[in-house]
Amino acid sequence: MKILLIRYHDKANINSREIKNVIAGMGVWPPLGLLYLGAILRKHGYAVEILDVLARRLNSAEARKAIIGARADLVGITSTTPEIRGVMEAAHWAKETGARVVIGGPHTGIYPAETVSSPDVDFAVRGDGERPLLALVNALSSGTADFSKIPGLIYKDKGAVYQNNPYVEMDLESLPVPEWSLINLPAYSRADALKPMATMLTGRGCPYRCGFCYRDLNTMKMRFRDPVAVVDEMEYLVKNFGVKEIIFCNDTLTLQRDNIMSICDEILNRDIKILWQGATRVDTV
Repeated sequence: MKILLIRYHDKANINSREIKNVIAGMGVWPPLGLLYLGAILRKHGYAVEILDVLARRLNSAEARKAIIGARADLVGITSTTPEIRGVMEAAHWAKETGARVVIGGPHTGIYPAETVSSPDVDFAVRGDGERPLLALVNALSSGTADFSKIPGLIYKDKGAVYQNNPYVEMDLESLPVPEWSLINLPAYSRADALKPMATMLTGRGCPYRCGFCYRDLNTMKMRFRDPVAVVDEMEYLVKNFGVKEIIFCNDTLTLQRDNIMSICDEILNRDIKILWQGATRVDTV
């Protein structure tokens, strides 16, 4: 089975808060979520490609050609709500090739049934996507028709939409590190970071309910990675990809003091020459 993972452009999402050329110069973040998905699928022997339409600056016609040319058996597309119109466009082209389509990302956490109700969407995933996607791929590969036991999966059967409970990965150390070989790292940059840059997570979840942020009961469960494993990954990125700066994508990086201090101590003990940054709340510093 061949799997294509897509991050689509969001040209229909107009940002009127910033100057146009400022937006253009801000750069593109690596698709960290897709890299985690690609890693677990590759670990289990599946052929995976990532099509990052945003980073490759493809227009709709070029994206359609790339999606159809991939001839994937399963197409997974990540989506936030402002991007959903473009995502459905990509889903429609994937269906032209006969592929199954699965949607993940924050949008499916808010509108799971609505997402799967589209004729161009077969499945959606709520929560952490690595194990649900792997279970779905295993089921499709083996011809298993019973999707009811796949955690986090939303699916259709005879016109009805069924929703399994969202999946939360509690054992972050059991996940493989992101598969960076699936993308061209020099194509990514941020105006506020040195090149080449990469993104990482030291944990998942956040207990707060900031007004600007999407949160639900599942994403509020806090889980932290082993500081040694975090710095192992940092060292891997520096040695293998020449990364000069890492952006931590945690919702609240300094949420657990012992964890972030242990990471800092480990960086110092190994004398790793790397810049890093991450967002947090002022009352957790």
